[in-house]
Amino acid sequence: MHTSGTGHRAAAPENTTAPESPTAPRGRAAPGNAVPGNAVPGNAVPDDAGTAVTVRVRYFASARAATGLDSEPVGLAGSASVADALRWLRERHAGTGLPRILDAAGFLLDGVAVRDHTRRLPDGAQLDVLPPFAGG
Repeated sequence: MHTSGTGHRAAAPENTTAPESPTAPRGRAAPGNAVPGNAVPGNAVPDDAGTAVTVRVRYFASARAATGLDSEPVGLAGSASVADALRWLRERHAGTGLPRILDAAGFLLDGVAVRDHTRRLPDGAQLDVLPPFAGG
């Protein structure tokens, strides 16, 4: 029998998203899978020093509509900058409206607005593509 004021509350739903394994390699391509000049989403491309970065690109609004994706991993050379990631995205999505959207979009790198496209990308970073939104 349930009575009012007993202090019983329904339990809050648990987060069902599994955490990333702390032992899983993050942002590194398996040896032999990455070939410079042949970037494959999810396979980082090493630079001359053999280092590589993988960046998670998230798309919003019209960028999401143009690509048909919520996000995608982008493998780049270890010395890659925001401009390098944008160049890669333009080439990968050349047949969509994304290149035009990138011209007007703003970008967040790990949640912070980035205007300097020469800024280097750390391995495991998140780059958000924010097209202009209507309204204020």
